[in-house]
Amino acid sequence: MTSNIGLQAATIPHRAALQVQTRLRIVRSAGSPDSCRHFGLTSCTFHRASLHRCGVKHPRAFSLRRHKSSACRTYAATNKVTDAGWEGIAGSVGYGLIWGGLAYYAFVLSPNQTPYRDMYLLEKLSGLGADDGVAVNTVFTRLCWLMGVWPAVYASLLLPSAKSGNKVPAWPFVIASFAFGYFALGPYFALWTPIADEAHKQTGPPKKSELTGWKSWGLQATENPITSWLLFGSAALFVFQAATAGGQQWAGYSKLFDESRFCHATTIDFLALTLSAPVWMWNDSEVRQWESRGKWLPVLACIPVIGPAAYLVVRPKAK
Repeated sequence: MTSNIGLQAATIPHRAALQVQTRLRIVRSAGSPDSCRHFGLTSCTFHRASLHRCGVKHPRAFSLRRHKSSACRTYAATNKVTDAGWEGIAGSVGYGLIWGGLAYYAFVLSPNQTPYRDMYLLEKLSGLGADDGVAVNTVFTRLCWLMGVWPAVYASLLLPSAKSGNKVPAWPFVIASFAFGYFALGPYFALWTPIADEAHKQTGPPKKSELTGWKSWGLQATENPITSWLLFGSAALFVFQAATAGGQQWAGYSKLFDESRFCHATTIDFLALTLSAPVWMWNDSEVRQWESRGKWLPVLACIPVIGPAAYLVVRPKAK
């Protein structure tokens, strides 16, 4: 490659020519991405007039360590970590429209015949209301309890393996989801992009070395088998209690759904989280390279709450 440079040795001092030849010999393979990445240069081909293209007017100024011109940017600048493309943009727009439509319907168009009762129900379910002996509908109560399980399930699906290629962090949306459910996670789903560069993609479960220190306490909790079993047991118990509540309780829940914006929005929230779960279950199973995902994942994804919680139990754990 040095023979292609075409330097006029007669016009360059002998010592400077030797320095340039020595440095260029070091980067004989500079056309490859690996060598360019090592020296902080783009994969420029060093042919005739390449020094002038890179902004070097005199060989004395050429330095592999210090020279980074506008033409020779770092390799990371040209090798994008993520490249969503039109499909990724369409998916983000679609998620955004779905989230916006559901939010508008739930908080603007949904039935709102009993706003004072909604406040009463919220206080009762949160434990802030007075103990007046009135029991809240069993089905709706278990639905609200399941809405406490869903965010923990999504935390276990998103934090370890759903890192976005555009560096948008998942944890703020996950924390907010414990209060607002899908309406907090929806923006992250819209902003999320896959990691395009194979070198940056995560393969397999998180390593044990990543689960040390207080900064990784959230990741430690999501990878703990006890957490998975607690979520699975809670989901199975609450679903069983709602299913066996009786016809009268289900009739009362149906009436609440028709009149109460609180109940209406909570139900929509539950359904949105249920329909979104298969996407992130599959993403997590691919990252962890779960060999049985093609066989078991379609079955687990069809069971609301219990299926995703069961997947957390059987998926490959941190090594």
